[in-house]
Amino acid sequence: MTTKKRLQQLCEQGRVAGHPLRYLPETDSTNRVALEQGRSGGGTGMVIVAGHQSAGRGRLGKKWLSSAGGGLYFSMLLRPLLPLDEVAKITLAAGVAVAEALEPLCRERVMLKWPNDIIIGHRKCGGILAELDISSIDTPLVVLGIGLNIQAPAAGYPPEIADRAGALADFSTVSLEDGSLLEGLVTNIDRVLVELEQHGWPAIRTRWQQRDITLARRLTWVTARGEVIHGVSQGIDEQGLLFIKDDSGVLHEVLSGDVQLLTR
Repeated sequence: MTTKKRLQQLCEQGRVAGHPLRYLPETDSTNRVALEQGRSGGGTGMVIVAGHQSAGRGRLGKKWLSSAGGGLYFSMLLRPLLPLDEVAKITLAAGVAVAEALEPLCRERVMLKWPNDIIIGHRKCGGILAELDISSIDTPLVVLGIGLNIQAPAAGYPPEIADRAGALADFSTVSLEDGSLLEGLVTNIDRVLVELEQHGWPAIRTRWQQRDITLARRLTWVTARGEVIHGVSQGIDEQGLLFIKDDSGVLHEVLSGDVQLLTR
């Protein structure tokens, strides 16, 4: 079961874990709203939360299912103190932060699938989308969007994802409360991003590797050009890029495209 009382309190206060908070009962995309806020001078750290998204964003132009009352959908407006070539690691670092925040609530280990999926019990329960605006090179603007399925939709998942989608309530050992979840996630994202800024990627990379659900397993990779490659995951390198060795022994660096596990 989930409750909304703490989330309502946070929205009335307009703050969460030290961040300004704006609640939208419904919007197309919290990432879009946060990007607009950032481009118009919105404060670093602002959190945008939606009760429902009509056009939640996923990777590669995909839509994120954001049913009313079924999940937690929020975006954080960041201006990270990182070199531009390190900003892409925010997606992976945020995955570690989300997994470490959720695991105490779950009876199964929270795993990660490159680059941005939250996996519990071989089911995708959440996703992360970081969007970058470099109109000001000195202070790049990053919007970090998090979408988590808390409960399964009453009508069930769409057929095309029904075999791999899941929700936190399926694996939770405690009663879930949206506001407490939000506080815990924002606090942990803050902690890991400060670690990334101050100490660099290596320690976070190690923690990501420990949760890599694809490592040494068979994958199918659909490249940005539509080419389909089957192979075995070699894990991520020091830059956070995924490598796949295909069935002919060729090693591929995965820069983009869609990666899916072939077998459990």
